[in-house]
Amino acid sequence: MNDVTAEQRKQLYLQRVNQLYDDIKIWLKDEQLVVVSKEFEIVELLGHYQSSLLIIKTPKGKNLAEFRPDGASVILAEGLININGWLGPEYLAYMVNGGPYSFRHSAQNQNEYIKHFFYPTIDADGWYWIEEKLNSEVHFLNKESLFELISRVSLYEI
Repeated sequence: MNDVTAEQRKQLYLQRVNQLYDDIKIWLKDEQLVVVSKEFEIVELLGHYQSSLLIIKTPKGKNLAEFRPDGASVILAEGLININGWLGPEYLAYMVNGGPYSFRHSAQNQNEYIKHFFYPTIDADGWYWIEEKLNSEVHFLNKESLFELISRVSLYEI
């Protein structure tokens, strides 16, 4: 991978992270929560570069969720953000074109391959919360799923 391609991937990832942060701020504007940004250095395969953490707090200053960009170089997605709270981590992955897939042999013709999507509910490019449970479910991140995600990592009900 040449430097131009790596730089373009980093910039696209940062653009997507910043758009997500802007969306989160809009979704939380009417809630009794505080949103704080802090500068943060991402260290990954594409290099070292600056981004920011997004921390969601109660009005009394208790951290509920910290959104920490992990980078654009991840398997099966075009970016990852770790969400940490006192109950443990969750993850957001940026998925495109229906999400990750593999090819399987056709039941009718062993010489033919059929595209099999890991998460058939991915129908738009964007950030998806992949629940960590036996049968992983994915949720397109919107206001409602954000509230559920914050609750999952902190037990705080919005």
